[in-house]
Amino acid sequence: MKIKVFSLLVIMSLLPGIRLPLLESGSVHLNDLVQEALKVNPEIQMTQKTWEASRERAVQAGVLDDPMVGVEFEGIPMDTSDFGRYNDIEWSFSQAIPFPGKLSLKRKISGEEARKAYLEYREKEREIITKVKMAYVDFYLIDQTLQILDENQRLLDQFSKIAQKKYEVGKASQQDVLKAQVELAKVRNRILVQEQAKETARAKINTLLGRSPQALLGDPFPVDDIPIDLDFDKLIAMAVEHRPELKHHESLVKSGQYNVRLARRQYWPDFFARFESRQFQGTGLEEYDVMLGVTIPWLWTRSRADSGLKEAKASLQAAEKAYEAKRNEIFFEIKNALVKVETARSLVSLYQSDVLPTASQVVQVSQINYQTDKVDFLTLLDSQRNLLEFQLEYEMALADYHKNLAELERNVGVDLMVEKQEAPMQRGKD
Repeated sequence: MKIKVFSLLVIMSLLPGIRLPLLESGSVHLNDLVQEALKVNPEIQMTQKTWEASRERAVQAGVLDDPMVGVEFEGIPMDTSDFGRYNDIEWSFSQAIPFPGKLSLKRKISGEEARKAYLEYREKEREIITKVKMAYVDFYLIDQTLQILDENQRLLDQFSKIAQKKYEVGKASQQDVLKAQVELAKVRNRILVQEQAKETARAKINTLLGRSPQALLGDPFPVDDIPIDLDFDKLIAMAVEHRPELKHHESLVKSGQYNVRLARRQYWPDFFARFESRQFQGTGLEEYDVMLGVTIPWLWTRSRADSGLKEAKASLQAAEKAYEAKRNEIFFEIKNALVKVETARSLVSLYQSDVLPTASQVVQVSQINYQTDKVDFLTLLDSQRNLLEFQLEYEMALADYHKNLAELERNVGVDLMVEKQEAPMQRGKD
């Protein structure tokens, strides 16, 4: 049966267009999930297609209006609809020509619109990357919580057996045995809750990858817990250079500048040219006319140009203020995320170097003392409860560190830490 299943998987993997989900028994890497999300996430694909459409509009903006070709039959008598009784035919070709610079400015404005769409696409990529990383961290936190609860369940089962043996020889009360069973029941209930939460976390990751929520997904293989040096000024410089949303507002300012220049050119006339060739009945083409014309924007339409220039200037000022506000907002977000990262990192270090080793040692000492009748069973349980909560608090602090780091990366616009996949994240235990 196993051979048949394996053969089926191999055959399916060779078929084009079929993407096999990761097997439940395998490990799933964060980098792999991020790369897959960049390729298949529907929101990213939507913004990418929007950018591609905007890019094509930019090409259209740099082209002259369609020329016009016409034919005119002259001298047809009123008593007939026979076009063949014409006196002469005029063939014409005309083309509107905007004032020099207008067309190039329209092309630049449309190009900035395409650039804004591209930056929105890149910002959406950063948003989805952050969501995948945070969902992965939550997935890993639940997985680690289950491992810790399972370890505590085995340890409590060991305590229960010790209490049972002491009760059988009359060195402990039945209450100790019952307390151990109650603690075991509590841990098992927490395991059930976490298993349900793990299914929800798995479904969230699958949704970000455009998969079915019920698709198989391997157990998390986390990023390494590597301290990195973060300098606020360097992060600010990186955000100015790389953050798509900030560059999007820069593009709005540049587009506003082009619009002001174009509005000033509305005071200048546009041109049109017309060529006509005349053919008399019974003859070939015998003469032609050439016509050149200009628009007159200085008469009753001048108010339109005045209002357009004022509108363009106001829009430019609004774009400049929006850029300034967005820059300040991003700088604050970087500072806020940096403080959270550093705080979480300090807390993780504290648990690794002091809290967890001490709590673990207390449990070991309490277990030895209980076996030698130096402490009661409640003292042993309290020490184990404390170790359990410290372990869970440590995992939460570690998760907060990586989630805040992911948020900081989004604010900056680049990845700050590359995943290493040689070994899983350690929990700081001795």
